[in-house]
Amino acid sequence: MTFTQKIVAPTDFSPASALALEAASLLAKQFGATIHLLYIYDPSLLSPLYVVPGAAALTAPTAEPREFEEGVLRELSRIREEHLKGLDKVELAVRQHTSASEGICEFATEVGADLVVLSTHGRTGLAHLLIGSVAERVVRHCPCPVLTMRSKAK
Repeated sequence: MTFTQKIVAPTDFSPASALALEAASLLAKQFGATIHLLYIYDPSLLSPLYVVPGAAALTAPTAEPREFEEGVLRELSRIREEHLKGLDKVELAVRQHTSASEGICEFATEVGADLVVLSTHGRTGLAHLLIGSVAERVVRHCPCPVLTMRSKAK
């Protein structure tokens, strides 16, 4: 049995997430693992009323989630070509969830992941207090080991 066979690599399309993708790629090459490249989005943010507190609950999202997900899949394909070259086993996934961290943990459970590799944005102070840390919550609640890559990329 090898160290890992299934690696979940969540991305938010930020420059910071590129570092984690490179680490996931190295591990997948070394262990012959499958990478599950994952994007989680909150469907309520597709509503034009999401900026009004509580208003999104009053109406269904107006943007077509299927169209949105097709665009996300195109971007995931581009990232696969750019950052995960030479890997035969890369699966793309788009999931809806109101919490990115919970969505990542649920997906890791669903696919039976052995490892989650993700980046942190390195926020501190007030930004960290207000925005929180998806990576922190994933580390605390994920059913498998989590490798975090600290990035200063903006």
